[in-house]
Amino acid sequence: MENHWQEGIAGLPIAQSSVIIIGEALSANTHLSNNKNGVYTEFSVRINEILKSDNPALIPNSILSVDRPGGFVRYPDGHKLLYRIFGLNMLRVNKHYLLFLDNTEQSPNYQVLTGYEMTANGISPIDVAPQFDAYKGMDGISFAQTVRDAIKQNSQTSSQ
Repeated sequence: MENHWQEGIAGLPIAQSSVIIIGEALSANTHLSNNKNGVYTEFSVRINEILKSDNPALIPNSILSVDRPGGFVRYPDGHKLLYRIFGLNMLRVNKHYLLFLDNTEQSPNYQVLTGYEMTANGISPIDVAPQFDAYKGMDGISFAQTVRDAIKQNSQTSSQ
């Protein structure tokens, strides 16, 4: 089965994101979906900075739950199996990210559309697709400013 998730998302999916944050992944827990047809991982992320939000309840230093399809499932006999969509990668605990999030299902958790790990060596996209490569290696301060500028431009375009 092929999956073309990357075709519907921009390198900076400003318009598709209801929330854009900079934060740190604190924990990860894998779950079976309610309909028992999928696996997803729920991450707790401490919000350091909010770049865009449709939710006035979100504030810096609060903890936000975000989901990503896939994850490791541990079976009763002890073995683990990774379920994933090719190119759609996971956050890593104790790492810092700029995340593009959406909440189309109006659940308490947001879904990670995509994101970028922020390290001393620069930006690294969490997902694998050509549109994300343009930002690879950019320093975090410049990247965050690029995203802020894109948010401002998108809001001006939307209001016209």
